[in-house]
Amino acid sequence: ERNWEDMEDLRGKILAVPRYGHGDASADSLATRFSKEISAFIRSLPNERGGRFQPGYFSYSLFVAMGKQVRATPDGRRTGEPLSQGVAPDQICPANSITDTFRSITAIDLADFPGSAVLDIQLPAGNGIDAQRLSGLTRTFASLGGSVVQFNCVSPEVLREAQAHPERHSGLTVRICGLSARFTTLSQEVQNELINRAVHTA
Repeated sequence: ERNWEDMEDLRGKILAVPRYGHGDASADSLATRFSKEISAFIRSLPNERGGRFQPGYFSYSLFVAMGKQVRATPDGRRTGEPLSQGVAPDQICPANSITDTFRSITAIDLADFPGSAVLDIQLPAGNGIDAQRLSGLTRTFASLGGSVVQFNCVSPEVLREAQAHPERHSGLTVRICGLSARFTTLSQEVQNELINRAVHTA
């Protein structure tokens, strides 16, 4: 109700509890249970074509637009901030380890989500992120049972420069939830979300 105003001590305690995406077994178990139950419910609903709806952890950029409509939440997120992107963990407390995030996501039975379950990972531009390391990350994700993973290897500094001077970066392409988009054509809110994502080291 108070949007976490003057409640930093409590918010700090909330941010310190085990969270989905950090490889914590108890948090992953809760996420798995939630996913199983919501998937079963969605698949029970008839669609307009005579079949059943199929769930998916697919949001494209709607996690930004939907976040504007949602008040503060018990995980420490403030009013209007973006929601979690699809199957990805929240950005309030980014995980330190890509492998932990992979394990958390693949604890969910992603076969229950044929509408796709895309994970975006932000990697630093250059700095030793070569084809061999990208291949290793992709193979690890697949071997654990992951659905779709995609990487953005562009620095926040380059994105900020493109936001300030779009005429210089008309070809800059980023990946969002399974799709490619020209960065300069995205709304400022979606651009800001990409700029503010945690950058993982591989």
